[in-house]
Amino acid sequence: MMENPSKFGSASVVPQPALPLYGTTGQQSAQYGQQQPIQQQPSLYVPFPAQVTIQTIAVPANVETRMAQFMFPCHPSANINPVRMTCPSYFTEANKRFNHKVTLIEHFAKRWRMEYLTGLREFHRVAGDQSAHVKIGSVVQIMDNSPRMMWKLAVIEDLITGKDGVVRAVKLRTSNGLITTRPIVKLVPLEI
Repeated sequence: MMENPSKFGSASVVPQPALPLYGTTGQQSAQYGQQQPIQQQPSLYVPFPAQVTIQTIAVPANVETRMAQFMFPCHPSANINPVRMTCPSYFTEANKRFNHKVTLIEHFAKRWRMEYLTGLREFHRVAGDQSAHVKIGSVVQIMDNSPRMMWKLAVIEDLITGKDGVVRAVKLRTSNGLITTRPIVKLVPLEI
């Protein structure tokens, strides 16, 4: 039973040998020197554009069997010159655009980390009197060797001054109740 080939475009019927069955039956027949007969089954040969697929495929003309047999340029009954498929320019342009966007995102993340966070820290390190920014009862973040979101919050309990009268360190009470001493350089006052 043949379907209407007009709905597939230009099509021709090409006889194609069915593939031999492999498994225990095929192994037994190969052991005893018996060959299974190869059935000739007509297939509907439908060419597709080279941009869509590498080459052409063949769909079965017999709809009742529902077994598709694919035909590639290396198939002996194909008699088709292989089409060399080139990469369209929009693929290379899309790859270039994607790589450019990734580079931009990495660049802005690096600039934000280097400029904003450093600038925020430098904003609080005003030349001269730092005790104006560090007062008893103010909330600060304790700098640590971890991401900024993981830095602990603490409240200043006491100021420790040096021999020159400048505040050099503070005693802090953390959120779990521990009292620790940290240098003022390792503190970031919150903008409250």
